[in-house]
Amino acid sequence: MTTFARGKNLALHLAYMGMAGVVDDALARVGLSDVGEQPVGQFSLGMRQRLALARATVHRPAVLLLDEPLNGLDPIAVRDMRTLFRSFAADGMSVMLSSHILGEVEQTADRVIVLSQGKLAAAAQMDALRAAHPHDLEDHLIGLMNGGSSCQN
Repeated sequence: MTTFARGKNLALHLAYMGMAGVVDDALARVGLSDVGEQPVGQFSLGMRQRLALARATVHRPAVLLLDEPLNGLDPIAVRDMRTLFRSFAADGMSVMLSSHILGEVEQTADRVIVLSQGKLAAAAQMDALRAAHPHDLEDHLIGLMNGGSSCQN
């Protein structure tokens, strides 16, 4: 099995997509410009997730859908990823993330959608939820996930 260096990995991905892209810019955006030609096989989990984000965003999609993007990351990497997500949103991308870590959702999201048994239980602005539940937001969200009453803001 061949292990690609970070730039070659992204360039190969772009070639498969039939796209010309600016690999160095994409890598710099996610904080991987300083890893040289280190093989991807030697990357930490956080570095691999950054490379995946570079691959996912190099073509500037309108919507970025992330499933549990912070799992397994240390606190510094979580903070850095949060900053990255906000930068994508500031550039006009709609960033949607799925997470079971409610505290992280509260710190990251502007708007929350709660699903319960495959159905919409709530859709609200995070600020409105915080204002309505200043002392029990986590309990409120868990209640919604367990079939409690919904709110739409």
